[in-house]
Amino acid sequence: MPTWMRPSAVPPQIWLRENGIVVRDVTPDLDEYVIDLMAEIHSREAPLSKSAQLYNDQASLEDVKRMWRHQSLPQRVSLVALAEGSPGADMEPVTPENPPIVLGANVLRVKCKADPEQNLVQAAKGKAFMKVFSHMEKFGQGVDLYERFQIDHYLDAVGLAVGRSHRGLGISEMLLRARRDLCTRLGIPLTKTVFTSTAAQRAAKRVGFQVVKEMPFSEMKDDSGACDFPDLCDGNQTVQLCAWKFN
Repeated sequence: MPTWMRPSAVPPQIWLRENGIVVRDVTPDLDEYVIDLMAEIHSREAPLSKSAQLYNDQASLEDVKRMWRHQSLPQRVSLVALAEGSPGADMEPVTPENPPIVLGANVLRVKCKADPEQNLVQAAKGKAFMKVFSHMEKFGQGVDLYERFQIDHYLDAVGLAVGRSHRGLGISEMLLRARRDLCTRLGIPLTKTVFTSTAAQRAAKRVGFQVVKEMPFSEMKDDSGACDFPDLCDGNQTVQLCAWKFN
């Protein structure tokens, strides 16, 4: 279990309201709507997951849903973008009879220096999940954010997704921007994300993220030394570990 939980003194709230879009905290009544969107979009379209065909591996899909449902969402730091006027847009509870119009979501969690070490891959059952997250964990090795930025906790990301019919509205950037006020209010000094898509990398740069580590996808090798994600190894595509420190 995580060592950090959201303090009750900071209740769920709206962080941004712009251009008919509301970015707010994910409360328990929204969890399954967020998981459904993330499974449909992120598991299909995030570059590594798409390459590994994670969505088509039922065990892997259950692994990633379990991660979101039990390890991230309970900390109550994840964000969701709803249409203005949608159920939930003014923080009222949503129900199956009164469902929200979910435009996008960013599943987040707080990591602490004092947390026990976690190995997501060791507990997984799906081959695609193990493939993707073993490479993500290897990529993050050697980057000690606690030491580098002199912090003892930070806000980490576990996936961002925008619905297909709602793209081009700046929702990804709004979800990223909302982290600043969320972190400031909660006393979290830094947020970090591993960005794998070029569009997300551009949005991150615009809002204030800095690249801490970058690597071409071609360096993600299998046991034989071949590129483990061959469809991502052409061109100049890279994976970036980015951080945004506040104050």
